[in-house]
This record gives sequence, C-alpha cells and structure tokens, in this order.
Amino acid sequence: MTEIFTSADFWVLMSFGGFLGLLVYFRAPQRAAALLDQRSAAIAEELEEARRLRDEAAALLEKHQKALAGMEDERRRILHAARKAAERQAKETARRMEETIARREAAAANQIAQAERALRDRILRQTGLLALRAARYAIEARAAESSAFSKSLTAAALDEIKNAPPLNLPSPPA
Repeated sequence: MTEIFTSADFWVLMSFGGFLGLLVYFRAPQRAAALLDQRSAAIAEELEEARRLRDEAAALLEKHQKALAGMEDERRRILHAARKAAERQAKETARRMEETIARREAAAANQIAQAERALRDRILRQTGLLALRAARYAIEARAAESSAFSKSLTAAALDEIKNAPPLNLPSPPA
C-alpha cells in the first residue's frame, strides 16, 4: 500500500479530489451556476430587448411603408388634379382666344361696312353734284337760245339751285 503513496497518479488524483473538495467547500459550483444564471438572464433580457426592438422596427417600417403608399396615392391624385386643371385651363384659353378672334372679326367687318357706307354716301353726293352741274349746264345752254322772258325764268331757277341747301339723300339699304 505504500506503493500507492509513492505513485504520481495517486497524488494527482488526491490533488484533484482535494481541489474539487475545496471548490465544493467554497461553493464554487453554486457561484458559477449563479454567474451563469445571471449571464443567462442578461442574455435573455438582451434577446427580449432585441425582439422588442425588432418588432418596433417592423411596426415602424410597416407604418412608413403605408405612409409612403399613401404619399404615392396622394402624388398620383395631385398629378391627376393638376393635369385636369391644365386641360381645363387650355380649353378655357382656347375658348377665350376664339371669342377674341370672333370679336375682332366682327369689329373688322363693322369697320369695313362703315367704310363702304361712307364711300357710298360720298359717291352719291358726288353724283348728285355732277347731276346738278350737268342740269345747270343744260339749262344755261338752253337759256342762251331762248327769249328774254325765258332767260329771266332760267336765271331765277339757277339762282334757286345755287342757293339751295345740299341734298341729304338717304343711304340705300345695306
């Protein structure tokens, strides 16, 4: 049995047993378990916090995606409304332009009609004056040939024609 005490394996085994005994005596396994439990609890808390943060991030992402989809719908609606407004404005501008052109055409036609009436009136006046001059010339020519009585009547008629006011002939219907 002394052989056992001289064996190195025996002393290694005894040292290891003593070491384990000391560990049990100083409650190293419970402390190690408590440290492991604390670390496990901290990891569980961190995992729970990570899950909570992931859920919050997912909810926030979903919220932003819905908001983005809503903004896209709003963008489409605004673009549609802007296009409709531009079309209405273009139609209104075209309508106003047509009205302006029609008014200008009517004004031009009115001015042309006025110029035609004025020219017609001037031609009628000139024609009347020419007719009066021709009548006067004819009367004077005949008066030169007729007797003294006839000359006095003719002179009186000529004086009457000379002193007569100008003719205001009505313009012919348009």
